[in-house]
Amino acid sequence: MTQADEYILDYGAIGLADRACVGDKNALLGEARTQLGAADIAVPAGFVVTAGAYRRFVHSNHLTAVIEHTLANLDIGRIDVAEAGRTLRSAFLRAAMPEELVRRIRVAYRELVDRDGAAVVVRSSVASAEDLPVRFDGQHDAYLTVIGETELLDACRRCYASLFTDRAIRFRHSHGLDHAQIALAIGVQKMVRSDLACAGFARAVPADKGVGDQVSIQACWGFAAPGGRHAPDGDEYQVYCPDSATGGRIQSVRLGARMMKRVYCTVDACVQEVPVTRAEAERPVLQDKEVLRLAAWAVAVERHFGSTMELEWAKDGHSGALYLIQLQPVRGHRPSVDQPDVVERTVNFDG
Repeated sequence: MTQADEYILDYGAIGLADRACVGDKNALLGEARTQLGAADIAVPAGFVVTAGAYRRFVHSNHLTAVIEHTLANLDIGRIDVAEAGRTLRSAFLRAAMPEELVRRIRVAYRELVDRDGAAVVVRSSVASAEDLPVRFDGQHDAYLTVIGETELLDACRRCYASLFTDRAIRFRHSHGLDHAQIALAIGVQKMVRSDLACAGFARAVPADKGVGDQVSIQACWGFAAPGGRHAPDGDEYQVYCPDSATGGRIQSVRLGARMMKRVYCTVDACVQEVPVTRAEAERPVLQDKEVLRLAAWAVAVERHFGSTMELEWAKDGHSGALYLIQLQPVRGHRPSVDQPDVVERTVNFDG
């Protein structure tokens, strides 16, 4: 059985070569986990529900015909996109998950829970056998702090349904993409409780004439803001890393206002903004050693992928460990031709 035939793949077994079955963002994280071990980059444990699983879900519920029939007259403007989107999302949410797929997701989740605790994050990632010339920024769902097999299966079904939001339908139509041929993979990973610590973004840009890398790091208390990089009230660190990438020098630190932070509310099962504590307001978000470690990660990633990449990182409030949780090429800095793009929109589980 090939990778493309599998329904479940561990992050420790995937890389860029698997982008057609695991999606771009999962392929990037898998590549970092499997190929950048020497840089001591930590990626949360987890697994991918592959594009093959999505196609099995669609086939077993006869959804291809529903998609084609519902969107048949989109080209000539004889259907209302909002109505078509509601019809398709409703069809996906009512559809039954195939028993074999349910069984494999349950087994993978139980193994992950045994290793890393019960809460997971569930993220959508578009997968295609073709090298798509477009990016799908902010179109498909992700869910934080999903707990239990029932909630996980429901989150997977919701991710599938998010392929047919009004925005996603219009976007694919405007780019001439076949709605029935696009597939979705789902990444399921240990939930890094950065709401109890901090999170942010980092990128390395090679300096002129090969004399080193300049690394920019943004950090805020709590979850990083979805969709937006560089929170205006967060801290910013500038780091110079020499060619060896074995060390670095912090050149400047700009402390933000740091008045609010995004945390997980267990009562409402959603993310909300709350004031930072007095202790958080009075000290930098990151320690120097953490700044230098993130800078080394950014340099290692930039050199491996051969382009300027943005890292989303998170610190777990329980263990104090730093993790790489997302990667994507920076706009205007394209990776080499065999490198994928990656996008994401984060929403509350009950959204």
